[in-house]
Amino acid sequence: QRLVLGAGQAQLVRVPAGVAHGVANPWPEDADLIYLVDQAFDPVDPDERRLPWDHWGAEFWTLRKG
Repeated sequence: QRLVLGAGQAQLVRVPAGVAHGVANPWPEDADLIYLVDQAFDPVDPDERRLPWDHWGAEFWTLRKG
């Protein structure tokens, strides 16, 4: 699922545990992102299973109208 948010309106998106997610700002204006978590990241024993940014192909991040 892809969500396109913005237009100067604050938005809140909750991502459930275990769901792969990412964010991109395709517009030239700066965007603020506040990322809240319920546990601190542990670099020694990370609990997340990271996917490469291009796991679904680089075109995944390309915006398409419609």
